[in-house]
Amino acid sequence: MNRRIMGCLLTTITLSMLAACSNNEPAASQPAAEPAAVVEPAVEQSAPAEAPKAKKPLSEFQQADLDGDGTLEYDEFAGTPLAQQASDPDGLFKELDKDGDEELSRKEFKAGLKQASQ
Repeated sequence: MNRRIMGCLLTTITLSMLAACSNNEPAASQPAAEPAAVVEPAVEQSAPAEAPKAKKPLSEFQQADLDGDGTLEYDEFAGTPLAQQASDPDGLFKELDKDGDEELSRKEFKAGLKQASQ
């Protein structure tokens, strides 16, 4: 056989085998094999989304108490959502600081959260 014809035949056979494999069909010279099972990833069922719960006053206090001394100085208080939502954070701090020690105790901070929610 001519080399050119032989090359064309080999190319044709190779292409038909590739096409058959890409279509999940067995090539003419291969025995039929069972198709591989397709495994889909499991979808985790979750409960319906609930409204986010309000943070507990103490956990918000603890997050704001950067130095861990159990009180909030003004710079720590200024980073809380309570202060950031206030039109006058400085005035609010002074109002909440009932004992005038320039620090907010947990009790004073909790009272401020309660006041803000009303």
